[in-house]
Amino acid sequence: MAVHSPVPQPRRFSIVLRDSTRDEHQAAEDSPFMRRLIAGEGTRGWYAALAGQLWFVYDALETAARHLAGDRSVRPFLAEELHRVPALADDLHALLGPRWRQDLSPSQATLRYTARILKVAQDLPAGYVAHHYTRYLGDLSGGQILRRVLQREYGLTEDHLSFYSFPGIPRPKLFKDRYRAQLDTFGDGLTASGRDLVVGEARAAFTLNRAMFEDVAAMVARDAA
Repeated sequence: MAVHSPVPQPRRFSIVLRDSTRDEHQAAEDSPFMRRLIAGEGTRGWYAALAGQLWFVYDALETAARHLAGDRSVRPFLAEELHRVPALADDLHALLGPRWRQDLSPSQATLRYTARILKVAQDLPAGYVAHHYTRYLGDLSGGQILRRVLQREYGLTEDHLSFYSFPGIPRPKLFKDRYRAQLDTFGDGLTASGRDLVVGEARAAFTLNRAMFEDVAAMVARDAA
Protein backbone atom coordinates (compact mmCIF):
# COMPACT_ATOMS: atom_id res chain seq x y z
CA MET A 1 0.00 0.00 0.00
CA ALA A 2 1.40 3.34 -1.01
CA VAL A 3 2.16 5.77 1.77
CA HIS A 4 1.38 9.36 0.93
CA SER A 5 3.31 12.10 2.65
CA PRO A 6 1.13 14.85 4.06
CA VAL A 7 0.99 17.97 1.95
CA PRO A 8 2.91 20.71 3.79
CA GLN A 9 0.67 23.56 4.83
CA PRO A 10 1.79 27.12 4.18
CA ARG A 11 2.97 28.98 7.26
CA ARG A 12 0.57 31.45 8.78
CA PHE A 13 1.15 34.83 7.22
CA SER A 14 1.44 36.58 10.58
CA ILE A 15 4.42 34.32 11.36
CA VAL A 16 5.95 34.85 7.93
CA LEU A 17 5.64 38.60 8.39
CA ARG A 18 7.19 38.52 11.86
CA ASP A 19 10.07 36.23 10.94
CA SER A 20 10.85 37.85 7.60
CA THR A 21 11.19 41.32 9.12
CA ARG A 22 13.12 40.34 12.22
CA ASP A 23 16.43 41.87 11.12
CA GLU A 24 14.93 45.20 10.04
CA HIS A 25 12.81 45.35 13.18
CA GLN A 26 15.85 44.75 15.37
CA ALA A 27 17.89 47.32 13.47
CA ALA A 28 15.21 49.97 14.11
CA GLU A 29 15.03 49.10 17.80
CA ASP A 30 18.82 49.18 18.04
CA SER A 31 19.21 52.62 16.49
CA PRO A 32 21.54 54.75 18.66
CA PHE A 33 18.77 57.25 19.40
CA MET A 34 16.37 54.60 20.69
CA ARG A 35 19.09 52.83 22.68
CA ARG A 36 20.05 56.06 24.44
CA LEU A 37 16.45 57.10 25.03
CA ILE A 38 15.62 53.75 26.62
CA ALA A 39 18.83 53.86 28.70
CA GLY A 40 17.74 57.16 30.26
CA GLU A 41 20.49 59.14 28.53
CA GLY A 42 18.15 61.61 26.86
CA THR A 43 15.72 64.28 28.01
CA ARG A 44 12.02 64.97 27.85
CA GLY A 45 12.82 67.04 24.80
CA TRP A 46 14.10 63.94 23.04
CA TYR A 47 10.77 62.24 23.49
CA ALA A 48 8.88 65.39 22.47
CA ALA A 49 10.90 65.50 19.24
CA LEU A 50 10.10 61.85 18.55
CA ALA A 51 6.39 62.30 19.31
CA GLY A 52 6.29 65.26 16.96
CA GLN A 53 7.59 63.20 14.05
CA LEU A 54 5.24 60.34 14.92
CA TRP A 55 2.30 62.75 14.64
CA PHE A 56 3.02 63.13 10.93
CA VAL A 57 3.32 59.36 10.48
CA TYR A 58 0.01 58.62 12.15
CA ASP A 59 -1.70 61.48 10.37
CA ALA A 60 -0.68 59.81 7.09
CA LEU A 61 -1.74 56.36 8.30
CA GLU A 62 -5.14 57.55 9.45
CA THR A 63 -5.74 59.76 6.43
CA ALA A 64 -5.05 56.73 4.24
CA ALA A 65 -7.32 54.58 6.41
CA ARG A 66 -10.26 56.87 5.71
CA HIS A 67 -9.69 56.49 1.97
CA LEU A 68 -9.34 52.70 2.26
CA ALA A 69 -12.45 52.12 4.38
CA GLY A 70 -14.25 50.65 1.37
CA ASP A 71 -11.51 48.17 0.52
CA ARG A 72 -12.72 44.73 1.58
CA SER A 73 -9.24 43.30 2.17
CA VAL A 74 -7.98 46.24 4.23
CA ARG A 75 -11.16 47.17 6.13
CA PRO A 76 -10.84 44.44 8.84
CA PHE A 77 -7.64 46.11 10.12
CA LEU A 78 -9.04 49.64 10.38
CA ALA A 79 -10.25 49.62 13.97
CA GLU A 80 -10.91 53.14 15.21
CA GLU A 81 -9.72 52.07 18.67
CA LEU A 82 -6.20 52.12 17.24
CA HIS A 83 -6.24 55.72 16.04
CA ARG A 84 -3.40 57.72 17.58
CA VAL A 85 -3.62 61.22 16.08
CA PRO A 86 -5.90 62.70 18.78
CA ALA A 87 -3.80 61.18 21.57
CA LEU A 88 -0.57 62.46 20.03
CA ALA A 89 -2.08 65.93 19.70
CA ASP A 90 -2.94 65.92 23.40
CA ASP A 91 0.56 64.72 24.31
CA LEU A 92 2.26 67.34 22.16
CA HIS A 93 0.12 70.07 23.71
CA ALA A 94 1.32 68.89 27.14
CA LEU A 95 4.94 68.51 26.02
CA LEU A 96 5.38 71.59 23.81
CA GLY A 97 2.54 73.96 24.64
CA PRO A 98 -0.46 75.30 22.72
CA ARG A 99 1.58 76.33 19.66
CA TRP A 100 2.94 72.85 19.09
CA ARG A 101 1.39 72.46 15.64
CA GLN A 102 2.63 75.79 14.32
CA ASP A 103 6.16 75.03 15.52
CA LEU A 104 6.28 71.45 14.22
CA SER A 105 7.66 70.38 10.85
CA PRO A 106 8.53 66.94 9.46
CA SER A 107 12.13 65.88 8.94
CA GLN A 108 13.28 64.68 5.53
CA ALA A 109 13.09 61.04 6.66
CA THR A 110 9.59 61.60 8.01
CA LEU A 111 8.54 63.15 4.70
CA ARG A 112 9.82 60.07 2.86
CA TYR A 113 8.01 57.81 5.33
CA THR A 114 4.66 59.60 5.06
CA ALA A 115 4.91 59.86 1.28
CA ARG A 116 5.53 56.12 1.09
CA ILE A 117 2.47 55.37 3.25
CA LEU A 118 0.17 57.59 1.15
CA LYS A 119 1.49 56.31 -2.19
CA VAL A 120 1.20 52.66 -1.19
CA ALA A 121 -2.31 53.23 0.13
CA GLN A 122 -3.30 54.71 -3.23
CA ASP A 123 -1.45 52.34 -5.55
CA LEU A 124 -1.29 49.07 -3.63
CA PRO A 125 -3.68 48.82 -0.66
CA ALA A 126 -2.28 45.44 0.41
CA GLY A 127 1.04 47.15 1.06
CA TYR A 128 -0.68 49.63 3.37
CA VAL A 129 -1.43 46.72 5.72
CA ALA A 130 2.32 46.28 6.19
CA HIS A 131 2.65 49.84 7.46
CA HIS A 132 -0.43 49.46 9.65
CA TYR A 133 0.99 46.27 11.16
CA THR A 134 4.47 47.62 11.89
CA ARG A 135 3.20 50.67 13.76
CA TYR A 136 -0.02 49.74 15.54
CA LEU A 137 0.87 46.23 16.62
CA GLY A 138 4.17 47.63 17.81
CA ASP A 139 2.35 50.25 19.90
CA LEU A 140 0.40 47.51 21.64
CA SER A 141 3.54 45.45 22.26
CA GLY A 142 6.96 47.07 22.63
CA GLY A 143 5.32 50.47 22.92
CA GLN A 144 3.94 49.50 26.30
CA ILE A 145 7.44 48.73 27.55
CA LEU A 146 8.68 52.06 26.21
CA ARG A 147 5.86 53.83 28.02
CA ARG A 148 7.05 52.47 31.37
CA VAL A 149 10.64 53.46 30.58
CA LEU A 150 9.57 57.01 29.76
CA GLN A 151 7.65 57.25 33.03
CA ARG A 152 10.54 55.88 35.08
CA GLU A 153 13.49 57.60 33.40
CA TYR A 154 12.00 60.99 32.53
CA GLY A 155 9.11 61.45 34.92
CA LEU A 156 6.58 61.67 32.12
CA THR A 157 2.96 61.23 33.16
CA GLU A 158 -0.21 60.04 31.50
CA ASP A 159 -0.73 63.63 30.29
CA HIS A 160 2.38 63.20 28.14
CA LEU A 161 1.92 59.54 27.17
CA SER A 162 -1.70 59.06 26.14
CA PHE A 163 -0.26 57.88 22.79
CA TYR A 164 0.42 54.56 24.52
CA SER A 165 -3.01 54.32 26.13
CA PHE A 166 -5.75 52.39 24.32
CA PRO A 167 -8.95 52.82 26.35
CA GLY A 168 -10.97 51.15 23.60
CA ILE A 169 -8.82 48.02 23.83
CA PRO A 170 -9.14 46.75 27.40
CA ARG A 171 -7.59 43.36 26.54
CA PRO A 172 -4.57 44.01 24.31
CA LYS A 173 -3.52 40.36 24.03
CA LEU A 174 -6.95 39.33 22.76
CA PHE A 175 -6.92 42.21 20.29
CA LYS A 176 -3.43 41.29 19.03
CA ASP A 177 -4.42 37.64 18.65
CA ARG A 178 -7.42 38.69 16.59
CA TYR A 179 -5.28 41.05 14.51
CA ARG A 180 -2.81 38.25 13.74
CA ALA A 181 -5.69 35.97 12.74
CA GLN A 182 -6.85 38.71 10.36
CA LEU A 183 -3.31 38.83 8.94
CA ASP A 184 -3.45 35.08 8.34
CA THR A 185 -6.77 35.36 6.50
CA PHE A 186 -5.44 38.34 4.56
CA GLY A 187 -2.33 36.39 3.55
CA ASP A 188 -4.42 33.41 2.43
CA GLY A 189 -6.07 35.71 -0.10
CA LEU A 190 -2.77 36.85 -1.62
CA THR A 191 -0.71 35.25 -4.35
CA ALA A 192 2.86 34.25 -3.53
CA SER A 193 4.11 37.43 -5.18
CA GLY A 194 1.53 39.45 -3.25
CA ARG A 195 2.74 37.99 0.03
CA ASP A 196 6.34 38.81 -0.93
CA LEU A 197 5.31 42.35 -1.75
CA VAL A 198 3.68 42.89 1.65
CA VAL A 199 6.72 41.43 3.42
CA GLY A 200 8.94 43.77 1.43
CA GLU A 201 6.81 46.75 2.37
CA ALA A 202 6.99 45.80 6.05
CA ARG A 203 10.78 45.63 5.79
CA ALA A 204 10.75 49.06 4.17
CA ALA A 205 8.54 50.39 6.98
CA PHE A 206 11.06 49.37 9.64
CA THR A 207 13.89 50.88 7.61
CA LEU A 208 11.94 54.13 7.27
CA ASN A 209 11.39 54.13 11.03
CA ARG A 210 15.12 53.80 11.62
CA ALA A 211 15.83 56.70 9.28
CA MET A 212 13.30 58.81 11.15
CA PHE A 213 15.01 57.99 14.46
CA GLU A 214 18.31 59.10 12.95
CA ASP A 215 16.75 62.41 11.92
CA VAL A 216 15.33 62.92 15.41
CA ALA A 217 18.80 62.27 16.86
CA ALA A 218 20.22 64.96 14.58
CA MET A 219 17.44 67.36 15.56
CA VAL A 220 18.02 67.02 19.30
CA ALA A 221 21.79 67.27 18.85
CA ARG A 222 21.34 70.48 16.87
CA ASP A 223 19.00 71.93 19.48
CA ALA A 224 21.48 71.11 22.23
CA ALA A 225 24.42 72.75 20.45
